[in-house]
Amino acid sequence: MYLNWLWKRGGKNSPPQPQPPPPPPETHNFSVFIPSPNIEDYYTSRQLANFPFVVIPMSSPVKSVGAGVRNLGSTCFMSSILQCLTHTIKLFQGLRSYTHDCPGDAGEFCVFCALRSHMESCFTPARSVVWPIFLADNLKQFSAGFKRGNQEDAQDFMNRALNKLQGCFSEGHPNLVGEIFGGRYVSQLRCSNCGHCSETFEAIIDLSLGIENIYTIQDALESYTKVEKVGGKSTCNSCKQVVSMEKQLLLTQTPSVAALHLKRFRGGGISVKKIENHVFFTLELDLQPYTFGAENHNVELKYDLYAVVVHTGNSPNSGHYFCFVRSAPDKWHKLDDSESIWR
Repeated sequence: MYLNWLWKRGGKNSPPQPQPPPPPPETHNFSVFIPSPNIEDYYTSRQLANFPFVVIPMSSPVKSVGAGVRNLGSTCFMSSILQCLTHTIKLFQGLRSYTHDCPGDAGEFCVFCALRSHMESCFTPARSVVWPIFLADNLKQFSAGFKRGNQEDAQDFMNRALNKLQGCFSEGHPNLVGEIFGGRYVSQLRCSNCGHCSETFEAIIDLSLGIENIYTIQDALESYTKVEKVGGKSTCNSCKQVVSMEKQLLLTQTPSVAALHLKRFRGGGISVKKIENHVFFTLELDLQPYTFGAENHNVELKYDLYAVVVHTGNSPNSGHYFCFVRSAPDKWHKLDDSESIWR
């Protein structure tokens, strides 16, 4: 499951931040870190009113946190991710300022317009609750396997929503999803005999981290990027010997918004079990140690936590999703379906 941590890239001199009241240990599911030069600048409600080229002008007073999202029957997996995306200011700003050719004019579903409309509704001053009926009715547009009334996976929904949104941008033009969430890693396969290294690069929009016997986010990232022995032997393309290989994954491009998925479930079929250990996290995260060539660079890649998606329950097919979002350096809101509670 997703511990959806949205983190924004933070400055080296960001002030210390108070710890939010953590959910119960077993509920951590997905989180997001976002980067920014100054956390106070990011968490300024005035920004929401001053986006350029807004489609619908916002009237005063500007809300510091969006409306609740009505649960339409097992749609909490969607609502929790929508809340995180809505409170990703760079995404909200981009959707409101970007002009695109909408296929909805031809009767097709347009995820760009659907998400933009939902976000604008959330920040309409008079709205306390938004009913995401249009999005719920079009779940199959995100994945043929999604069915209204079924409990789906929050991470799966986020990935499919962002991938579909990515397709709304013309090739050769700036892509909002790539600019905000886009990262890349390299998979290195190294020969134990001659040291020859082959590299494969892959674009990503989040990182899925194993957490068995893991108790901190840093430990999970170290496990993800550690050198591992590859089972069996293979022929090296360089020395032509049958040798053992070592594999390592490292980030070669870090995103503006870093989404981390903590893999809370193991097994498959009817034997799926939830990993219950508590994973400790700080409000600031440095991704520099997990990047390619990190030992040669002293530049920090600091991120500040601003959203966490939580899953309660023992099964990926049941339970409940909700989230926490940060509206100011010292203010967190628990967004649980229609309910918004300042913490």
